Order: sequence, then C-alpha cells, then structure tokens
Amino acid sequence: MLPNIMTIRNKIRASALISAIISFSAVASDAADPYLWLEEVEGVKALNWVQEQNKQSLKILKADARYPQLYQISRVRYNF
Repeated sequence: MLPNIMTIRNKIRASALISAIISFSAVASDAADPYLWLEEVEGVKALNWVQEQNKQSLKILKADARYPQLYQISRVRYNF
C-alpha cells in the first residue's frame, strides 16, 4: 500500500482553513452594502442618481462632433 500523503496534522490544518474561509465568507456577505439602495430600481434615490449619471454621459456624448449624426441614425434604426 502507498503511504497516506496527507497526515492527520495536515487534515486538521485543512479543516481549520476551510472553517476559516467559510466563517470569513459569512462575515463578508453580512457586511453592509453601500450600494444596496441601487437595488430599488424605482426608488427616488436610485432614479435621481441615474438621472444625474445620464446628464453627465449626455454632456460627454454631445461634446463629440459625431454625436448629431449618430443620434439621427440611431433614431431611425432603433425607432426611438
């Protein structure tokens, strides 16, 4: 028979490591999510944030000389 490569000591260490990882995962998942409010897709705070992001994006897009032409093409192609 081949000798057991993993000794009892190594098995105990592996078990302790797995337990620590599981414990850390549980603690990490319980941590407060600072962006949880974005999950409320119809919430006032989330909608205001999206509106502000859209303003910033539109400002950048309109600064590009190609924007008017691409905007017209997308209106025809995507019917909006």
